[in-house]
Amino acid sequence: QEGASLIPGSPVFTREGNMESIVLGPNSAGMEQFEQGQLENDEQVIQEISRPQLWHIMREKLQPVGNTVVVFPNETIGHFAQWLGISAAQLRRINHLRHSRIYTGQKLKLDFSHTTPQAFTQKRLAFHQQFVLQWLKDRDRIQLQKRRAQPGDNLWTLARKSSKIPLNLLLYFNDLDKLKRLYPGDEVNLPVFYQ
Repeated sequence: QEGASLIPGSPVFTREGNMESIVLGPNSAGMEQFEQGQLENDEQVIQEISRPQLWHIMREKLQPVGNTVVVFPNETIGHFAQWLGISAAQLRRINHLRHSRIYTGQKLKLDFSHTTPQAFTQKRLAFHQQFVLQWLKDRDRIQLQKRRAQPGDNLWTLARKSSKIPLNLLLYFNDLDKLKRLYPGDEVNLPVFYQ
């Protein structure tokens, strides 16, 4: 979709339906250990998150701060304009954008002259819930594994050690700035499920 958010310099990811995921082959290093919960240096602290808890966490992450939001994967200028009830051209003017392409982690200014922040957040949340439900399927909860970062780690490298983690799920539970840099010892929340 034109204008979809990307992360400059990020690794290639794939799509299943409308959900962006990092996908590794069956012989990828680290996958087997990850699925068994035996990655080296893991804290091995597991927290279960129910669907209602997940929706609450997502709402907190997706709601605007003042009149500003941070772009998540899969979001476009067209999406934000629709949720706000204004034109894409108007939203581009507000943000001094010459084109419609935006990237994950980018900050956007919003115009709430045609809606409320609460209504905007509800529409944005419903959009993101579609992706999460594709991943959850019939599961009613996910698990969080706390991992301490090692030199050279970032959210991308940690995600590649799993068989499949939607990009959005990493961002619901971690700070966006961790996508590019983690310091050794930083704690990361890694969403997982076990077959």
